[in-house]
Amino acid sequence: MQITNFHHIPWELNCSEINDATPIDLRIWITYVESGGNPNVRIFGIPLILNLLHDLTFYDDQLPFFSKLIQLLLAKGVDPNQKLDSLSFFEEDNLLPFDTFNDVSCLHVLYLNWKLNEWDEKNDTILEELFEKLIVNPTVNIRDTFTEHYRTRFSDWESEMEPYGPLESYRLNKHKPLNHLLEGANLLHYACLIRDKLTIQKLILRDSDLIHTQCSSYIGKNLISFEIDSFKISQKKEISYCKLEWPEESEDDCIFSFSPSLKIIIQRVSNVTPLHIAARTADEGTCGLLIGHNAYCGAQDTNGLTPLNYFIEVDDGWGMVELSERKINLEFKDIKGLKKILSYIPPLPRHLPQPTIMLHKKLYSICFDIRNRIPIYVYECLKRSDLVKHVDTKKYGFTQDKAIHKLHKYSNTDYAHSGYDKGHGAAAANYGNPEAKKGTYLLTNAFPQNHELNNGPWKQLENLIRDLITNNLCVEVFTGTLFTPEICDDGKKRIVYEVIGANNIAVPTELFKVIFVHGHNGGIKTLACRMRNEIPTGNDIGHAWTTVEKIQIASGLPFSGWKAQRTNLV
Repeated sequence: MQITNFHHIPWELNCSEINDATPIDLRIWITYVESGGNPNVRIFGIPLILNLLHDLTFYDDQLPFFSKLIQLLLAKGVDPNQKLDSLSFFEEDNLLPFDTFNDVSCLHVLYLNWKLNEWDEKNDTILEELFEKLIVNPTVNIRDTFTEHYRTRFSDWESEMEPYGPLESYRLNKHKPLNHLLEGANLLHYACLIRDKLTIQKLILRDSDLIHTQCSSYIGKNLISFEIDSFKISQKKEISYCKLEWPEESEDDCIFSFSPSLKIIIQRVSNVTPLHIAARTADEGTCGLLIGHNAYCGAQDTNGLTPLNYFIEVDDGWGMVELSERKINLEFKDIKGLKKILSYIPPLPRHLPQPTIMLHKKLYSICFDIRNRIPIYVYECLKRSDLVKHVDTKKYGFTQDKAIHKLHKYSNTDYAHSGYDKGHGAAAANYGNPEAKKGTYLLTNAFPQNHELNNGPWKQLENLIRDLITNNLCVEVFTGTLFTPEICDDGKKRIVYEVIGANNIAVPTELFKVIFVHGHNGGIKTLACRMRNEIPTGNDIGHAWTTVEKIQIASGLPFSGWKAQRTNLV
């Protein structure tokens, strides 16, 4: 595709406008974007960034330009969390499986193309460096999950094989094949599956809580293999499979036979952690790495199985694990060491009762104080694309958060006639999309706030933040509550605060925001603001500016460490 007038590239490029001379010289796109062209241009209905990442192998001779273009698009504000419906990898030999991933983001597409294709040493280094830049980019959601990962052996031309009928007859519900591996998995789960220790370390460095994330998988002797092809679903939602027997006579003979006597049961299981997956692949190095970062050996899936149970299953029956096109031979010369590691279940504080809970929503996270029934802080990473307004005439009301135990529930009634607003932690006005805006109306995202403060200086502060979002790469915001001491009449210091409603919702004495502004040049600017939760003396917020260190002292939250981490990463 030869483009001579960069400023007249249409928003949507149609098939008729692209000739067969693809892939194009990537320098054309670089010039187009650098000269002010629309970085969100779509090709065949797919955003440019996803189109490029999807066809990564076409540009193996242009990877330095490819890396520059992807970074340029992100610097121009392109949303890196856009998704492709599916991404597939197929072996030339039709007897080998291909992997398919559904609902994959830019980060997923880059990583999977990098790991599941062959690259020379130079290009491998370029892709590794580009991947590192993406996972440390604050606009990239590394917790994003792909809804499904599955594997099958059949290609399109085999779908008419007789006497077994069409391809769909071998699949579960719509297009879920039999050899279904993961559901709702993030990159850490998959990195554990393919034993990619270097990526595991990098992901944990960016977000240590990834270790405790969970996905769904399937259990059974042939889980990570491709020998099962017919099935029956029982009323218990268990799946009965028949094993496929391959003919031994001729390599050209494509006639297969089923053996109904070789039935096994495979069952869907949830609450699978990265350590479960590492144990299933019998990788001592990965297990040790995860445990060294506080992965919990006592974590149980929905069948009550721990990582040790997963490893014993491998030990007892699996001589080989099939991972995509790779074959990893498992040699159990020193399985006692790994069993010993997985058997030790210390009483980690994370699994003891705690008065706080981390709630990770789609667009923000809440550190929630269960006893006081308000957030300790709410974290957002805001981009310009979040502010794009959509037509929305709805008015939303606050609803209960299903993540909170019924013993700690509270309602809008607790705020009624209290004289306080339900102040947003993650502000609704930060999101133009109606669904995103609706997602901020959870009671766990609210705290009692003085009405005059909410509609005066606090509103000005939120508007200022939105101005910063518009003019920078992204803005990270921590919005929190404080309970600060006062000197009483007897000269002693006490923390005194009001509670409202039948469920005793605590009214914070002060509110704060700590703001990290990521500029397009890679620099980070830090701002901090702190206000008394009372009627303000005026609308000027000048008196409210403070330092991050002072808020850190008052809140106990290590923002200085967070700043150092972001400086090193970005």
